[in-house]
Amino acid sequence: MKTYNQTNFFKHTFCEFTQIDSFNFPVNTNYKSKSESMYFYTKEGVYRKSNHWGRVANCRWKLIFIIIYHKQNAIINLVAFFNSIYFLLKTYNQTNFFKHTFCEFQQVDDFEFPENTNYKSKSESMYFYTEEGVYRKSNHWGRVANCRWKIIANKNYKNQQIAIGFAKWNDFYPINSTEKNFFIEVNFEEKTAKIKPIKEKKSKYLFSFSEAQKRIKQITHLFKDDKWASYFNEDIESLRMNIISQFINTEKSLQEIKRSFK
Repeated sequence: MKTYNQTNFFKHTFCEFTQIDSFNFPVNTNYKSKSESMYFYTKEGVYRKSNHWGRVANCRWKLIFIIIYHKQNAIINLVAFFNSIYFLLKTYNQTNFFKHTFCEFQQVDDFEFPENTNYKSKSESMYFYTEEGVYRKSNHWGRVANCRWKIIANKNYKNQQIAIGFAKWNDFYPINSTEKNFFIEVNFEEKTAKIKPIKEKKSKYLFSFSEAQKRIKQITHLFKDDKWASYFNEDIESLRMNIISQFINTEKSLQEIKRSFK
């Protein structure tokens, strides 16, 4: 999850503020918007004084209020406070899920597309939207236009075989963003590395999609080529595991890590 503070909390975030009645704004408040909303920052969070809540510019800030609050009584400025933001990137739906996104669809075998499906692409892929997500029927996965859509397939799935996959709207992640929302999963037995989205708080080192892609290429080279290991006095399998394990859990470059083993 991204860490928020006074420099970025107002950028495409969702938050629930709790109303308070015991705070007096200082004369020199930190910030006052064009709409007269006032903000005061602390180490723990931010106080906001305003007469409008809900959609605030590009954000969605709800107010958990103590007293009964009526929209008609908008003259009243309510003071609220938050110390955490629950924001996972942008919200995706049928209007934008196909714009530069990463997603892992889960293969399903028990869904029949209605005759009037929502959308059919030039390549004959079919889409059906629900409130929870989207079904996709296609014979090509991976690189799809400007997106990267994988299918978590059943054992009998073969490449270029028509398959139906389902993904929830919150399974989509932007790939043209600098947000660090991906980790790298390595299988040392199969000598493979995959980019995985972080779906909940875990002790994983995170990268942006482009950063993860670059590291995947370097890891693939470490698996396929053994020449680089001739400069080290260590068993190649052990060396490879130690170097890659560090590489996916730090922002250090591969060269820095290699040097530390000499």
